[in-house]
Amino acid sequence: MKKVLEFFWENKDNFIATTLPESGVEKIKKFQRQERVKKGLNPNKPKKEITGIKMVDGFINSTIKDLVKPKVGSIVHCGLLMNQIEHSGIYIGHNKIVHLDGSGRIEIVSPKKFLDRLDGMNLATNIYVSCRNGKAVASKAAAERAKLKIGKIVNYSVYSNNCHMFVSGCLTGHFENKDNFFSSLEETVEKEIDMNEWRVWDLF
Repeated sequence: MKKVLEFFWENKDNFIATTLPESGVEKIKKFQRQERVKKGLNPNKPKKEITGIKMVDGFINSTIKDLVKPKVGSIVHCGLLMNQIEHSGIYIGHNKIVHLDGSGRIEIVSPKKFLDRLDGMNLATNIYVSCRNGKAVASKAAAERAKLKIGKIVNYSVYSNNCHMFVSGCLTGHFENKDNFFSSLEETVEKEIDMNEWRVWDLF
């Protein structure tokens, strides 16, 4: 299986190019790069998606690429609903994550509990860590802000007060923000801690 994935990884550019007509691929990439530059971001999106097929990407990220250990203040996230949406939090050291739970409680959890979303029905096995060029990056200020919020209960809303907004607030100090989607949070992480890729947490 690993040899198959290694072959796929080495030929990923050819695989992606065959999924859309060449002109379509280039137009989409050009538009995405232009939009990111307008926002003051690096033209290239942080690396995690390789094929765009969530299950395949998860296997590749956990078997081909080097795994990492987070630093205090690293941003972490995992997939939900067959990896179609994300859940995020802040690593505070000693194998603990602070996150905003769907109940509205800001709490400290283990990696296992962080993955245990949707009443135990979440199938994700990987937790991703904010990285730059293969090494974890972090914000100690974000970790400190997260610690100060532990035990508080907020009026949780999937759309207007969720885990991504909490993480963004820990990064910037502004908890009333518009990062209610993971893609928006991802851009904030890039700006605040110079992240350029996500890598799988080495939990062992």
